[in-house]
Amino acid sequence: MCFVMPKPEFVTAACGRDVCYAWKMAYKDVEVYGESVEEVKECFIKAAQQEEVLLSTMGRLFCITNVFTDDESANSYMLQNENEAVIAVKGKRVYLADKNDTGYPLT
Repeated sequence: MCFVMPKPEFVTAACGRDVCYAWKMAYKDVEVYGESVEEVKECFIKAAQQEEVLLSTMGRLFCITNVFTDDESANSYMLQNENEAVIAVKGKRVYLADKNDTGYPLT
C-alpha cells in the first residue's frame, strides 16, 4: 500500500439564503476545509500529522499503520505482521508503516 494524497474537492454549503464555497480534503478521520487548494493541502498535512494518520520523514509523507509507546510492543506486533516496519521513532513513540509504502513526495 502506497499513500496517495487525496485530491482537493470543491464543495458548497447552503444555510438559508447564504451559500458558502470551500476546498475540502479528507482521509480516514481527517477532514479539513480551506479557501484555496494550497491552503487546504497545507492544513491537511498538518492535521493528518497531528492526528498521527500521516508522518513526514525523509522529504516524504507516509501513511501510519500503527503507533506504539514502547519497543517491546512494536517488535512483538511486527513479528506477527510482516508487512509493517518502523518508519520513524520520535520521542517515546514508534511509528509503523506498510513496507511497500514509498511515501508521497512533499516537494
